[in-house]
Amino acid sequence: MLGMLMERGRSARTISISQEAFIDSILARFNLTDAASVTTPLAPGTHLSADDSPTSKDEKDKKEMRWYGELVGALAWLAFGTRPDIAFAASSLAATTPRIATYTDTDRWGHRDDLRSIGAYLIRIGDGLVSRKSKKQSCVALLSTETEHRRNRYG
Repeated sequence: MLGMLMERGRSARTISISQEAFIDSILARFNLTDAASVTTPLAPGTHLSADDSPTSKDEKDKKEMRWYGELVGALAWLAFGTRPDIAFAASSLAATTPRIATYTDTDRWGHRDDLRSIGAYLIRIGDGLVSRKSKKQSCVALLSTETEHRRNRYG
C-alpha cells in the first residue's frame, strides 16, 4: 500500500513497515542502482538554499529539473513514511527545487465554542501534493500574529 510493506508479528505483537521495494524502484527509475551507500544522508557542512536553484524559465523547464523534482519528491515521501533519518536531507534538497510551493493558513478564532484557531499547511512539488496537515490549536491565541506563530511552530 502506497509503496509500503506492512507485516504483523502476531506472537511478538509487533507491526513493521518497510519501503524497501519502493526504495529499489526509486534507484532503478533514476538509474542509481550502482550508487554507493553512505552513513549520513547529507555531508556535514553542506549548505543548500534557493540561491542554488535555477532562475530563468528555460532552466526551470529543463528535463533535468523535472527529474530532480521527482527524485526529491520520492525522497520526501520516504522521509514522511518510514525514513525520518533522511528528512533533513530531503528538505534541504527541496529548498533548491523551483517547483516546490508551501501554503499555510490559520483561521483566527475559527472554532466558536472555545475560540481556538485551526491551522493548516500543504506542500506541493509540481502538481503533486507531498504533505498536508490541519490541526486545532491547543490554546486560545489573542493576536493574529500569535495564531500564525503557533501554527508555524507547533503544526
